[in-house]
Amino acid sequence: MKYEHIWRKTLNESEKVEYEFSVAKGYKNLVLYNAIAWGVLWCLVAIASPFFLIIGILSFIIGAIAYWYLGLNAYAFTSKRVLIHTGWLSTSATSINYDKIMEISVSEPFIQRLMTKSGNLVIKTAGYVGHDIVLKSIEAPYEIKKTLDRLSHQS
Repeated sequence: MKYEHIWRKTLNESEKVEYEFSVAKGYKNLVLYNAIAWGVLWCLVAIASPFFLIIGILSFIIGAIAYWYLGLNAYAFTSKRVLIHTGWLSTSATSINYDKIMEISVSEPFIQRLMTKSGNLVIKTAGYVGHDIVLKSIEAPYEIKKTLDRLSHQS
């Protein structure tokens, strides 16, 4: 498991990870390519003023950090619940028991699906009334929904 070090902190003894995933590679790549494009543009503009070279270098750095940070969003379906972990220096963990899930839906905005081959999984729960849990920019959201449906019905 890629994220075993994360799940070890939150799993109960009788619980095991059945499926884990993260942000889609296509989405992370889009963020990185966007940063590279802006960095190159600012470096080219730096011919007019050295100040723009600094902006170009910062664009590269910020893009690299964003690319790396997106990989830190980890999601897992265990034998009992959904686990969501985000962050690095400051982290956030959310768990949703399968019996609290009311509805699972998928949204694939056209541009997102076209450019990053990703979509969003929306989980409506009894515990988070008025607030949907959205797993953004995940690869193969319909397949992940099927997996979640299967696991939540088994528990």
